Amino acid sequence: MKVDDPKVLLHPRLGGPTSRGAEPPDPLAADAEERIEGPELDRMVALLKLELGPVDVVREGRVSEMRAVLAAGRYRADVHDVARNVLREQLAQLLA
Repeated sequence: MKVDDPKVLLHPRLGGPTSRGAEPPDPLAADAEERIEGPELDRMVALLKLELGPVDVVREGRVSEMRAVLAAGRYRADVHDVARNVLREQLAQLLA
């Protein structure tokens, strides 16, 4: 997850906002007018799983490619990207 990733559900089929700038009510908030429970929650979870696909699958082909690149010594990380990501993660932890 990146620091600048949106923190709201933006997909209209899953109850996200339909206009720019609008935010859906947080179903977990204590003062939420509506709580998503039972069959509606099950339906939303099923839709999310359908849209995301399997999230715990290891892409063996991609892993093999990366191992070959590393073994051949051809991997070159962009030091600026690495530093930027480390700083973002540290900042996110400090602000959490």
